[in-house]
Amino acid sequence: TLFRSEKLSPASLLDAEMLSNLGDVAKRREDVAQAAKYYGQALDIQDKIAHDSPAQAITMQKLGDLARKRHDLGEAEKYFRQVLVIREKKVPGSLSHAGVLLALASLQRQKHQNDDASQLYAQAIGILDSQMARLGGTDDVRSVFRAEYESHYQDYIDLLIAQKKPELAFDVVERSRARTLLELLESAQIDLRNGCDPELLWRERSLRESISAKSSYRLQLLDGAHTGEEVSALDKQMGELRAQYEEVKTQLRIDSPAYSSLVQPKPLSAEEVQHQLLDENTLLLEYSLGDRRSYVWAVTETSLAVYELPARKVIEDAARNVYELLTARGRRIDKETAQQRKLRLAQAEAEYTKVASELSQMVLGPVARMMEKRRLLIVSDGALQYLPYAALPSPRLQASASQASLRASAALKDVGREPLMMQHEIVSLPSASALAELRRASENRKKPPKAVAVLADPVFDPRDERVTASLGEIRREKLKVIASRSDKLSISAERLTRSATDVGLIRSGKYLSRLLWTQREAAAILSVTPAGQGMEALGFDANRATAISPALAQYRIVHFATHALLDSKNPELSGLVLSLVNKRGEPQNGFLDLEQIYNLNLPADLVVLSACDTGLGQEIRGEGLIGLSRGFMHAGASRVMASLWSVDDEVTSELMAHFYRSLEQDKMS
Repeated sequence: TLFRSEKLSPASLLDAEMLSNLGDVAKRREDVAQAAKYYGQALDIQDKIAHDSPAQAITMQKLGDLARKRHDLGEAEKYFRQVLVIREKKVPGSLSHAGVLLALASLQRQKHQNDDASQLYAQAIGILDSQMARLGGTDDVRSVFRAEYESHYQDYIDLLIAQKKPELAFDVVERSRARTLLELLESAQIDLRNGCDPELLWRERSLRESISAKSSYRLQLLDGAHTGEEVSALDKQMGELRAQYEEVKTQLRIDSPAYSSLVQPKPLSAEEVQHQLLDENTLLLEYSLGDRRSYVWAVTETSLAVYELPARKVIEDAARNVYELLTARGRRIDKETAQQRKLRLAQAEAEYTKVASELSQMVLGPVARMMEKRRLLIVSDGALQYLPYAALPSPRLQASASQASLRASAALKDVGREPLMMQHEIVSLPSASALAELRRASENRKKPPKAVAVLADPVFDPRDERVTASLGEIRREKLKVIASRSDKLSISAERLTRSATDVGLIRSGKYLSRLLWTQREAAAILSVTPAGQGMEALGFDANRATAISPALAQYRIVHFATHALLDSKNPELSGLVLSLVNKRGEPQNGFLDLEQIYNLNLPADLVVLSACDTGLGQEIRGEGLIGLSRGFMHAGASRVMASLWSVDDEVTSELMAHFYRSLEQDKMS
């Protein structure tokens, strides 16, 4: 095609596309000169018959990338500027528009034109935030989008800090927290449909039911006699339905008043955080972990400073090490003798002191002088979200250059420094802006009239003695069938199985043991609760129906004493496990997953997640815990208290008895 005579057949856009493809091949082979030749020929054709077209913009951007690769920055900028003009005119606000803005921003930064680069980054990030809000699609689509563009947010933060604009960099980080929440809500399929067009809602429901019906029919078809053509035809129909469904979901998100408030969040600026949230006794520490370097912002009522920290991998490796040592006592190793276990735990405790001191110095050392005896508000990131800052040793003050020679000896004396909680009240936050929203919500609502609602000791297994106690011997044989039957009750039941598999509970054989001591825990809590001010839901009553009941909104504190699955791999699969069987031993939906939690109406002062089995899985990223905490906050709770790992339920019952006695009788905060 390319070598035919132009007189016989004038060049077409197809020829230009083929030349561009050949240029891509040459570029992958590192033949820059040949790639430039092919791209140039393609551009000549496009300029004649498709001037200022999106296709021409793509070819120009490829030529700009090549010029940059040759270190011809002036030529690269010329092409990028031409592309920007076309995209601003033809496809404003698109991903391709954001892409050329980012390319120009990176180029200008390379040329040390930082002010221009900063403006270009700001425009691009604004478009990306808007695109993320309307992205829709599958988890994989959002994951690819995030992976492709996440580094640009970090580049922008790096640039702002290099420009000595830590306040603006702080604003970018706060915006990114809101973007993470949007992704989590989308993954959990949170119902934000209130206020939408009824016809659009009917269309969404109709498509969802059609997809479900065809999925069911497909299973039946595969179980019986069928042909490949029948399955292919059905798959095509389902694909078309899913595409229509995604379009309707996207329109719902755009139309939803509730979603719009999340799509266009109003994160607080650094100045607003200082004036609205902080007092002279409070220090906000906000972390952002990056692949090349990380940062911590230290914000007081009158000052803001940012400090550079090691790269994400360095911090997360250290945090993971501390976490492993902290949780060593709860780990069971096959064929480990009592003596071996004793030695292992002794070694873990001895090593913890050193490793935790090193991590504390790494992430808190730079801000040690600002901490004094202040209350600490901490917005963590990554694996740091699974660490109890309260237990970390207090950091040393950073030594000056003249004191550098004393560091080694000081480090030796520093082992055993008292934990942070001895001098500081510590509060963890999803974001600084979240605190403002929580305060606003609590100011505008009536205080719940009753004190404490406790859901404890759910029934997980049809062979539980509480089931068999209510059944005769004849019925007990039937329980074996019920116990082995796969649970196909609902999406929540499916999510329970997926989450338990993700976090390794099913494979480890320790899946959902009964929490026997939680009955004593419930009794201890209610014993210090004023008469008539408490609610107790034990055993079969500790079920999903109770958890989603409007009655819980009447209590200032809602206490769940059960297992929680915190899935870091798929945060939307996190949730609380309540009674999975009824009094007849029949399976029921008992998984209160993130979707239901976000849609609760629970204006409590405090939600307590006690005796949790976090099951972190292989990746400790924090989104599971943050998702669960944010879920209850989104439902209206001002505070959430949760365990960070598996806790012995007997010890937990003692801890909670002390906690509620101090809260209710001693009137502590």
